[in-house]
Amino acid sequence: FTSVLADAGARQAFCVGRVALPGGSSQAPSVPICTKIVVCNDGQVPWPKTAAVANVSGEDFGFPQMGLDALNPGEAAEVVMDLTVPRRAVGSALSRSSWAIVDAATGIPLGPLLIFE
Repeated sequence: FTSVLADAGARQAFCVGRVALPGGSSQAPSVPICTKIVVCNDGQVPWPKTAAVANVSGEDFGFPQMGLDALNPGEAAEVVMDLTVPRRAVGSALSRSSWAIVDAATGIPLGPLLIFE
């Protein structure tokens, strides 16, 4: 995770989900996965209206980004990530994707990295 963390400019990472699917062919249907998290601005300054959860690494599984709007210190927001995960061929390696809480206008990281495997 170290390189992904550094590339995203984040200081923390949290696993928001892990799923193991039986192997299949590339023709097998994708699997819908829903993960729900609550993010909190635990800093000293408000997050801007352009705060968002954005994919920064790996496949976005149909969830490239979601706006959060402004969050004052201590405020929280629920994030529901509806993902569409494709089946992999038997023997395929682990797939990992990451999203970060960022200012969508500037790309500046505002919070932790969110990892789905």
